[in-house]
Amino acid sequence: MIRPTATRRREIVQKLAASAHDLGWVIEAGWTSTAKPDYWCGVEVLGDGVCQHHWNPDNLQAVRFAREADARVVARCLLETESYRVCEHIWS
Repeated sequence: MIRPTATRRREIVQKLAASAHDLGWVIEAGWTSTAKPDYWCGVEVLGDGVCQHHWNPDNLQAVRFAREADARVVARCLLETESYRVCEHIWS
């Protein structure tokens, strides 16, 4: 399998984004496969102050970020003990 270069991937993403697709950034669970990831869907603060993160394999439930930098800041601040990936995602 031939993989496109980073420049070519960017071109493909830009073309897809321009064709009525929703483009954004998501946080994926680092312990899941990149082929079938779980997506971060938010956090709930429980009564005892413990944060419970919600993960779901449905990308439509994922928290969407317009900018990569925003996704990275949230992930770094809220998921410091979790394994995660910040990834560009296209919804059609």
